[in-house]
Amino acid sequence: MFALVLLSCAQTSFAHQVDEFKEQAKQGSWLALFELGATYYAGKNLPADKSQILAHYTKAANSGDKNAQFTLGLIYAEGKIVPQDYVQTLHWYTKAAEQGDSNAQFNLGLMYHFGKGTAVDYPQAIAWYAKAANQGDLKAQLNLGSLFFRGDKITQDYSQAIYWYTKAAQQGDAKAQTYVGIAYYDGAGVAKDFKLALEWLRKAALQNSKNAQLVIGFIYANANGVNRSDVVALAALDAADIKDSASDREKLVKRMAPKDIETAESLKLEMIKPNNFIKALDDYLQQHPL
Repeated sequence: MFALVLLSCAQTSFAHQVDEFKEQAKQGSWLALFELGATYYAGKNLPADKSQILAHYTKAANSGDKNAQFTLGLIYAEGKIVPQDYVQTLHWYTKAAEQGDSNAQFNLGLMYHFGKGTAVDYPQAIAWYAKAANQGDLKAQLNLGSLFFRGDKITQDYSQAIYWYTKAAQQGDAKAQTYVGIAYYDGAGVAKDFKLALEWLRKAALQNSKNAQLVIGFIYANANGVNRSDVVALAALDAADIKDSASDREKLVKRMAPKDIETAESLKLEMIKPNNFIKALDDYLQQHPL
């Protein structure tokens, strides 16, 4: 009974709130229009009313509310409430993006990147990605890094690629951290710096990036900015377990004593424990200074 009373009170309170939103909307409140659209969109204690959803969001969007504009873009992209219409999506994302909405800017970049609702336009895609990326949008930073790194239909620019990957890496993205580490290792887009390479690769390896673990193995195998350790190198290569490294592993094993190969196997078993790669590496180096 107590629960039923609470539910009844909640429904009464909710209905009263909707009435308040409607009254405020009549007086031109953008927020009220948006909240009404959101209410009908979610179908909270009310029948999902497609016409009401679209009507209230459209009114709010036409009044200049960027949240409503972005949501309309989503609605037309999803095609659940109205037939999918990428031209309308592009229109509303553009409205929101021009008001500085980073989500809309990123989505608009995607649309120009892949030709949804418009022709493929890489300069436009890059321009909108950059606006979102400059507001800290991780996905936009990664996409910019990828575009400039590959040079697919744009001029390849490793410096720009590493600039954006570094932004993403600073937000903790393991993929970006790996790319930045490899860039410093190879000297691609930045001056070669094995110390910085190892710093970024360690951050990525902490998040179980197999590519980062592999390159850490190369660093210790080739004494790139560190004293050589074939044991660490072999353990890291085996922990990463990447098929393309088979020939490198074979060369490494040929120069190692059987006892060191056994030690590397033991270290690998520690490295592959969940989230233990760096701890196992550091523990070994502490016990066996190079």
